Parts: sequence; structure tokens; C-alpha cells
Amino acid sequence: MRESGLFDYGNGIIRDEAVLLETFIPRRLFHREGQLEALASCLRPVVKGRRPRNAFLYGPPGTGKTAMCLYVFRELSKYTGMAKPIYVNCWKSPTVHSMLCELVASLKRFVHRREPVKELLLRFKAELKEGVLVIVALDEIDQLRDQRILYDLLRNGCGLVCIANDEKALMNLDPRIRSSLQVEEIAFPAYRDWELFDILWDRAKLALMPDTIERRQVRKIASFSGDDARVGLEIMRRAALLAEDEGKERIEDKHIKRA
Repeated sequence: MRESGLFDYGNGIIRDEAVLLETFIPRRLFHREGQLEALASCLRPVVKGRRPRNAFLYGPPGTGKTAMCLYVFRELSKYTGMAKPIYVNCWKSPTVHSMLCELVASLKRFVHRREPVKELLLRFKAELKEGVLVIVALDEIDQLRDQRILYDLLRNGCGLVCIANDEKALMNLDPRIRSSLQVEEIAFPAYRDWELFDILWDRAKLALMPDTIERRQVRKIASFSGDDARVGLEIMRRAALLAEDEGKERIEDKHIKRA
């Protein structure tokens, strides 16, 4: 049977689409040197077997909070086996039950997700007693429906990295939780256009085939992004897909505008 060619690509522009997704952990971080050192300083005590200092990362969407947290977690795991960093998105896991399922599963333990909260908490505590230094990142922490779980995590020796868009996200915590938390605040201001260009150009070189996008086009994408790196990456990804769909050899300005 003769092939129809229905699913053939005329030209390949995208080399690695994963680089343009928000789940990608960058190889390096641009224009966040101070924030990087501040977060690393909070977590550095685990190298000596000590409890880390809790941190609160806040700033507008698309300013590198999640990317930096995941980057630092990856580097910490490479440096020492004494720490177990766990990332939880509270938008996806807003209840105590769903969060505990994520925590237990992250410790390589089977979870059928029908266990009661009490049993999950006991299983999690049992893992902590085996000497694992657990650091939990709670992204979108303002979406957490029951903040009492923070008290349990803190009382059992976990370090916390809280992440939110609003710097006031932790203001309404129970005084007992706030007293135990004692976070070090790390602010993430919005990127300027030239800073956003550096980030997007670096990703473009990894994600796209050579000579498929121009520097001036990346500057245009940066200006369209509203200071949000995730928006810029998505514009670039969609523009590349549009160009590929049309069988083009490179991204054109019209693809960026449509994206």
C-alpha cells in the first residue's frame, strides 16, 4: 500500500520541544544570581546533616521561581545523598490527602491513593525516622486548602520551600505555624525585556534547529511576553509549530504574530 504522506513534516524546525515547556529544568539561570545564592544558602546546612532554613519565593508569574527551585533541588541531589527534595504543586494537589500521596510516592513507596490521611501521615513519618532529610517545595502554596499539614511537616523535621505569586500568601497562617516556619523571603521581580531575551535566546539555541529563528525575532517575542518567561516560551513553541505545519524552513514574523 502506498503511503499517503499525511503525517510527513516538510521541514523540521523544532529539535527538542521539551526545552520550551515550563517543566524543563534549565542548564543555567539568567539574571537570578542573588536569588540563587539566597536559596542555596537556605538549603546548604543539609550537606552537614543539619535541618535547612525554610524559604519563601514570591513574585509575579513567569519570573523563574519554580525553575530555580527545581534547578537547586537537582544540584543539591547531585551534590549529596543526605537530602531528599520533593516538589509538590498545590494547584494540582490542594488537599492534605492528595499532598500526602505525592510525598509518600516521592519516597519510592507504593500508594494506591485510597489510604486515609492518618495512615498516609504515619507512612510518611516512618520514612523520616530512617534519617532522610526531606525538603518539600510547595508551589502555589496559596491553593493549599488545609494549612495545618505545614505544622505536621515542620514538627517532623522537614524543610519547606514555599512558592507563591503574592508576597502576602503566608500572612494568614495560624500563629503556631508561622512561628515554626520562620521563612527567609526571596523576591523575584519581573524580568525586563533584555533579561527575557537572554532566557529565550538560550532556550531557542537548545530547542530549535540552527538558523530557524533570528535574534530580532526573539526580541520581538520578549516584547510580546508581558514580562512572563513562560508566555515567551509558549509563543516561541507555537510559532515554531505553525512554521512546521506550513512546511517552512524557518520561523517567520507572521508565525510569531499568530502565536
